[in-house]
Amino acid sequence: MAFLFGGSKREDTNRATPSGVDRRRQRSCRRCHHERVMYVIAPEPSPGAGLNSSPRCERGLRQERLGGRAVPGQDIDPPLERPALVAGPQPEPGLGHQGPPRRECRIANRRMGGQRHLPFQRDVDPSLDDARWSQVTSPNPGLDANELIGVSATSATDAWAVGGAGTLLPGPYLRYRTLVLRWDGTMWSQVASPNPSEGGNILFGVSAVSPADAWAVGYDDIPNETETLILHWDGTGWSRVIGPNPGSGSNKLSAVSAVSPIDPWAVGDSRDVATSAHETLIVHWNGRRWSHVKSPNPGSSFNTLTGVSAVSPTDAWAVGIYRDEAEIGHTLALHWDGSRWSQVKTPNPGSSFNELSGVSAVSPKDAWAVGSYQEAGVHALVLHWDGTRWSQADVQRVR
Repeated sequence: MAFLFGGSKREDTNRATPSGVDRRRQRSCRRCHHERVMYVIAPEPSPGAGLNSSPRCERGLRQERLGGRAVPGQDIDPPLERPALVAGPQPEPGLGHQGPPRRECRIANRRMGGQRHLPFQRDVDPSLDDARWSQVTSPNPGLDANELIGVSATSATDAWAVGGAGTLLPGPYLRYRTLVLRWDGTMWSQVASPNPSEGGNILFGVSAVSPADAWAVGYDDIPNETETLILHWDGTGWSRVIGPNPGSGSNKLSAVSAVSPIDPWAVGDSRDVATSAHETLIVHWNGRRWSHVKSPNPGSSFNTLTGVSAVSPTDAWAVGIYRDEAEIGHTLALHWDGSRWSQVKTPNPGSSFNELSGVSAVSPKDAWAVGSYQEAGVHALVLHWDGTRWSQADVQRVR
C-alpha cells in the first residue's frame, strides 16, 4: 500500500477574505525554496484582460532565488503540464470555485486558498492492469488551509502524514500549526502534536522506524527568525526534542530519514543574518541528542537540502539545490560514507534552473532522486544512481 498527498480548494462561503491582500509580503513560505516568502494575490483577471493586469505572486523572485530568470512578457505562473508515472483522481465536484472568484495563496506554482489535503491510496496488487489511485478521507482542522507534505509507513496498518493547518489572520497572513495524521489500516485520524511558537509551526518530513518510534521535522517562527522543529513519537505521544540552530537568521529542516532508533538524519538549510547566505544543514541523532554535521556548500550564496534517504549507518543520500555566481540553479546530491558528507556529480539538463526535491535509496547501488529543470518550460527531472554515477531517466506521461 502506498499513499500520495496533494491539495484541492474548499469553498467557504461563510468566511470572508480580508480586503487589500494583493501582492503583499506574508510570513515565511512553506514550500518555496527556503526564502519561504508567500504572497496573497487578487482574483484571476477577467476574460480578455492583459497578462499583467492583475496582481499575482512574483515568479521572478522565485526564479532569482533558485537560480533562474524571469522572462519579460512571460506568464509569471503558467499552468504546467506535469509528467507523472501514475495518474491520481481529480477532486470531486463541489470543491472548486463557486460564485465570485476568491483570493488565493500561491506558493511555488501551487495554489492553496482554503485548501483540503487529499490523500490517495494505490491498490496493493501491482499486477492489476486497472490499478489506480483513489482518494481517502482525512481530517481538515485548518479553517483556511490544510496541507500534508511528508508521509512514512511501517506497515499496511501503520502510517504517518505531516504538514500544517492554517488560519488566515489580520495582516493578512496564514499562521500554521503542526498537523499530524495517523493511519490505522482503516482510517486517518489527527494526533495531537506540539506547537512551541505562537508565530507559526509547520512540519515538512516524517520517518517512522516502528509503531513506537517516529520522527517529524520542520520549523517554527520566533521573533525575527526561524528555528528547527523536531518532534519524536514514543508510542504514546509526540514531544519536542531540541535540535541545533547554527544559523543566526533562520534554521529549517525539510526532510528526515531513520534507519534505526539511534541513526536518524535530518536535512534543510540555515541562513546567516550578516551575509544572507544559505548553507546546507544536516543534523544527526545518536540516541541521546541531535548534533550538527558538517556538509558541503558548493553554491556562492544559496545552498539547501530538501530530501534525505538512509540505507545504513554508512550509506545515506541528501539532495537539494545550489546556485552559482551567475545565479544558475544546479542539482545537489551529497553522500554519507560513514565518516563524512561529500558532493557527488549530478546531471543538470536545464540551462538556467535545476533542482532535486526528493530522494529514495534502496541499496548502495540503487537510488532515485526527483526534481525539475527549466528548458523551454519546466520539466520533471528523474535521476538514478547505479552504484557508480547519477544519470537522467526518461519520464513518460500518463494521459
